[in-house]
Amino acid sequence: MLSNPDARLTHRVSGENLLDPDDDKKEGAMTIDEALNRIGLGRGQYFSITVMCLFWIADGMQMFIFFYLPKAVNEDWGTPADAIGWIDGSMFVGVAVGALLAGHFGDEYGRKIIIL
Repeated sequence: MLSNPDARLTHRVSGENLLDPDDDKKEGAMTIDEALNRIGLGRGQYFSITVMCLFWIADGMQMFIFFYLPKAVNEDWGTPADAIGWIDGSMFVGVAVGALLAGHFGDEYGRKIIIL
């Protein structure tokens, strides 16, 4: 939902008001929310939603793996618990640094380039 559901439609380039803001009863007058609901979702929106869900699943899988990995590493390789703690900690540090860098470069070069 938009933050201001009563906002009126304006022209993208000129900023000209497409509907008379003084006459809400005027035939054809609609809010931005009403216009978006009327237009609906298209292929581009469904593609974007699908890609973002796949990224979300991949991120969740990474956390899942790092939750179960320490026990398996300890059992198979006999790695001490403090070394496993460093491995887990480095993953979270890597996620934090990656998020900061991706955010900065996404703002500078565009998010699409950084994600791809």
